[in-house]
Amino acid sequence: MLNGLEIRQLRFVKKINETGTLTRAAGDLGITQSGLSQQLLLLEDRLGRALFERTGRRMIPTESGHRFLEHAESVLRELAVMEAYFRRLESEHTGTLRVSPDSLLCFPWLPGAMRRFREIYPGVNIQLRGERNLLSAIARKRLDVGLTFPREVPPELEVVSLFDDEMLAVLPPQHPLAAKTSLSAKDFEGADFLYHMELEESVLHQRFLAPKGIRLASFTLVEQPEAIVSLVQAGLGVTLLPKWSVARQAAAGDVVTRRLRSPHRDFRVRWAAVIRRGEDASFVSEFLDGVRAEAEARPE
Repeated sequence: MLNGLEIRQLRFVKKINETGTLTRAAGDLGITQSGLSQQLLLLEDRLGRALFERTGRRMIPTESGHRFLEHAESVLRELAVMEAYFRRLESEHTGTLRVSPDSLLCFPWLPGAMRRFREIYPGVNIQLRGERNLLSAIARKRLDVGLTFPREVPPELEVVSLFDDEMLAVLPPQHPLAAKTSLSAKDFEGADFLYHMELEESVLHQRFLAPKGIRLASFTLVEQPEAIVSLVQAGLGVTLLPKWSVARQAAAGDVVTRRLRSPHRDFRVRWAAVIRRGEDASFVSEFLDGVRAEAEARPE
C-alpha cells in the first residue's frame, strides 16, 4: 500500500494542513492548485483513506489524516537533522550570525531556535542585536537576519516565511469576557485595551477591529509584551497576543486566553525573516530551518 511513498508527498500533506487550503498550500509550494489536488488524490487512493475533509475551501484533517501527519512530521524532522549533519561534514563553518528581532514577542521561541543552531554549527558565534532600522542594517551588511512580520522590502532583500501563530484574546481571570468560549470583534467594544504598538498601524486594528467600527474605552501603549501580560493580570485591561507568546502565563492560570471569531475563521499572524537576496550563507538557512523546527515542535 505504501510502496513508493515519496518525501515530497509528506511535505505536501504537511503544507495543506498548515495553510488550511489547497490554494495557499500550492502557492507556498510553488506548484499549481490543480497539480497539488491531483497529487493529494493519488496519495489518498494509494492509502485507501481520505486524509482531509473538504469543507468549502477549508481542508480539515480526518482521523487518518492526523495519524499520517504525526508520522510525516516525525520523518521530516529526522530528515532535516540528517541533512544538517551531512552539510556540517562538508564544511566546518566558522564566523558570526547576526540576528535582530523587531518585536519581543519572538523571545518565547527564539532561544530554542538558537539552541538548535548551536548544536549544528558550534563554530559559528551568534550575536543577538537590536536594530532600529532593520531593513537598512541588513542591506548594509550590519545584520544577517531580521525577525519580523511580512513587509515590503527593497529588491536586494528577501522576505522568507517562517510560521503562523494564532492571535488570542488575553484577559484577567475574573474578566466578564472570560465566561465566553470565543470572542468576536464586537466583544471589545468599550474595552480598556493594551497593546505593544500604535493601534492604527497594526494588523490587529486593520483586519479585526476597524472593519467592525469598534470603539475602545481606552488604549494604552506598552512596548514590553511581558509587561502587557502583567498589566492584564492586574486587571488593567485586555489585549491580543500570539498564542505562543503567552502560553506559559495561560498554563499557569495567570491570565485567560480565548480564541477569536472572525470572517477568516481564526485570526493569525505570520512570522517572517528578512535576509539579503541571493547571499550564499548556509548557516543563515540553517538558522531559519531551526526556527521552523521549533515552531513544529511547539505544544498545541
